[in-house]
Amino acid sequence: MKGVIDTIKPSCFNDLVAVNALCRPGPLSANMPQDYGKRKNGGQSISYPIRDCEDILDNTYGVIPYQEQLMAISKKVSGFNDTQADSLTRKTIAKKKKAMMPMLVRCHIFGKKNCEGPEGWEDDMHAPWYDPHGKYGDEIPGAIANGYTEEEILSYFKNIEKFSEYCFNRSHSACYAYVGFLCAWLKYYYPEQFMAATLSIQDNAEDVSYYVDVCRKMGIEVTVPDVNVSCRDFTPDPGHHRILYGLSAVKGVGDAAIDEIVSNAPYSSLEDAMERIPKKAFNKRVAEGLIKAGAFDWLNDNRIELLNDLHALRKDKARDKEGRTKKDKDGNIIYEYEDPTRWNEMKCMEFEEETLGTHITFHTWWEDLGIDEKATFTGKIVSVREHKQKNGKMMAFVLIKDDETGAKIDCCIFAKQYAPLNSLFFQREGKSVTISGKKSEKGSFIIDDAAPSRAERFSDELDSMAI
Repeated sequence: MKGVIDTIKPSCFNDLVAVNALCRPGPLSANMPQDYGKRKNGGQSISYPIRDCEDILDNTYGVIPYQEQLMAISKKVSGFNDTQADSLTRKTIAKKKKAMMPMLVRCHIFGKKNCEGPEGWEDDMHAPWYDPHGKYGDEIPGAIANGYTEEEILSYFKNIEKFSEYCFNRSHSACYAYVGFLCAWLKYYYPEQFMAATLSIQDNAEDVSYYVDVCRKMGIEVTVPDVNVSCRDFTPDPGHHRILYGLSAVKGVGDAAIDEIVSNAPYSSLEDAMERIPKKAFNKRVAEGLIKAGAFDWLNDNRIELLNDLHALRKDKARDKEGRTKKDKDGNIIYEYEDPTRWNEMKCMEFEEETLGTHITFHTWWEDLGIDEKATFTGKIVSVREHKQKNGKMMAFVLIKDDETGAKIDCCIFAKQYAPLNSLFFQREGKSVTISGKKSEKGSFIIDDAAPSRAERFSDELDSMAI
């Protein structure tokens, strides 16, 4: 789609409508986007698949991307009425009714008569179509009666056969173009509001994570939710180029809970929230989810300490592996969720991925790595998919799980580098490797060099010693 837009260089709404219709299998296979772009921008002279139809095809530079244009040509050239242009031309072509194509071509050239035909007329490709009961509407005069030749119409059908069965509905394409144009305009002039709305309508964590990353690339900060400020949906803050996470995107926080949390806000403490939010709405699961998501960071940015406070307030007793209540050396019941000293960037990302589907507060080295910036890291091979290049040589797409962050990084290794490293990657899932390379514009890591990690080499040495 981006390539077609670059070729056409839209300068008016009609161009946007055409782009939507041309980016489909039939028009693409017939190089219609290229023809449209070259003709529009002066690189190719305009020609028409049939004469005297300039008024129908002028606004698309002689190219036919729309069903409505085929219908209009049927009416002008062969005398179809509106109903026949729809039921015969459009439906035969759009619904791929191949059995009706001979009839359609004959109706275009020689017309249709509503009477009994002579014997053998069905097989006579130079005779009109006979329709004694008027099943297909009024009589059709045909193109020959309007001054066209049989050769002209056959040439016309030959020209359109490559793409006509994929011809798109112009009114449909116009609606797509209108919505697309509005979205582009809003995204450009009101980026925070547009992206907040986009995030709010996502219904799974994977899509939310994707659009959070889009926001980052647009220079918009997405912040963790705040129980005192957040609403159900994502909230734009244009003045600070940021978007506040919506409570509905926090896993485990249901609609009923959100209504109560929002209507009773703001809160002065965790205890205040527990007292004023009904217990059904602020149960253990909801409270834990909000704390892990960062919604109480204004109290304490160590979320493990906040979880411990929550369990102490709730009198949630810590238990050992046997299910017995944990006590300290003085016999006091322990309410601790986890050791607060374990709170760090990795734990924060873990909590946020659990509750928000992605990490917000901190980012991995991979996410902060610039395009074409070089790096070296160690990780385990998750999967390897080989691919043959156009020159016949083998390259590979490798998914590696980074040891430091746990992030799964899409890597690409081209044939020149893959040939000597084939044995290191192919069918070596689970093996640890250290790789060097750079981040590409498309977001993958281009591998320049690789070797077994120190841990892998040490393991191999132990195996050889055992042998």
